[in-house]
Amino acid sequence: MKIEAIPAEATRFKETELGPLPEEWRVVRLGEVFDIQQGKALSRKKDKGLRPRPFLRTANVFWGRLDLSNLDQMDFSEEEEKKYALKPGDLLGSCKELCVRVCV
Repeated sequence: MKIEAIPAEATRFKETELGPLPEEWRVVRLGEVFDIQQGKALSRKKDKGLRPRPFLRTANVFWGRLDLSNLDQMDFSEEEEKKYALKPGDLLGSCKELCVRVCV
């Protein structure tokens, strides 16, 4: 699904459970428009250094950007690497307790 930008001067709004939104928008659950999956958790006990790959942590994800200057490494099988690799257009959300950061 293509995400459309908010019109520069939307003049017609409707009231929704999220507050006022442009009239042509609709409110849906994220799972209806995105495939949602949880990432892989780091386990130093299981990681033996056989296929180390860089991975993103909450500390690398900021609003609208990624900081790739300080990446840790973790073992990934070939299957896991395909499953968790970011692709153009992915929406990445990173949660730590109640704080959520999002990067496209």
